[in-house]
Amino acid sequence: MRGSIMTRMVARVALAAVLSWGMVMPASAQGFSGLFGAPSGRMSAFQVDGHCVRVESFASNSRCLSPAIVMLYGMDGMTKYGTQMRMAASQLAANGYAPFIIYYFDGPGGRLTDDNIDSVKEENFHAWVRTARAGISWVQQQPGVDPTRIGITGFSLGSSVGLATSALDARVDVVIDAFGALPVPFEKYAGNMPPTLILHGQCDEYVPVDAAYRLNSLLSRKGVPNRIIVYAGEKHTFSTRTSRDAAARGLAFLNAYLK
Repeated sequence: MRGSIMTRMVARVALAAVLSWGMVMPASAQGFSGLFGAPSGRMSAFQVDGHCVRVESFASNSRCLSPAIVMLYGMDGMTKYGTQMRMAASQLAANGYAPFIIYYFDGPGGRLTDDNIDSVKEENFHAWVRTARAGISWVQQQPGVDPTRIGITGFSLGSSVGLATSALDARVDVVIDAFGALPVPFEKYAGNMPPTLILHGQCDEYVPVDAAYRLNSLLSRKGVPNRIIVYAGEKHTFSTRTSRDAAARGLAFLNAYLK
């Protein structure tokens, strides 16, 4: 079906990029990387429908096979919040995970050409999901990765892509939704989703909190383990105190289902 998939979502995805996982890390945990910027990961690539999709990977500090975390950025890609995404990946690696930032805009879905999120067509969104699934296949083949333990963390638009991917792909063992929404066309697959952590601000001005409650209700009816955390008074970006809490809860959720 043609037309904008975003207009059929429970809520609009943010018009601006979201604070990434690295931005919700406590300052004490960020160390020098938090003060001077996170190191870049190792750049690699894989092919999807003739498109070269970049991946930025960060080596886990574990000597054993590590759970992999597929990270999906917001609508600004890596141009605005790349440092924070890399900081996030570095912290996950320090906690024994193997993080991979998938540049899914490199794939056949392309990227947004303007600031209007409603310009996203359903075919673009499905292509992003296809790219994310191809990224999982590539990640599973990487040295040091346990191919049986895969998580996804997404932010805003990337969170919506991550939720849809996890609904279609049984290889995903856990998903963290930060400020996103599961598009309506994918709700029929919600029963296939893995354990899901939903993080949302009560006063989110871009993705109304109803999207979080709807997802929580849907997953609960389907018997999917999930937890919803709605932060009172918070908008589409969290305060420092709330950010620290969200980071701690996210890491604990990953530890519970991937370690």
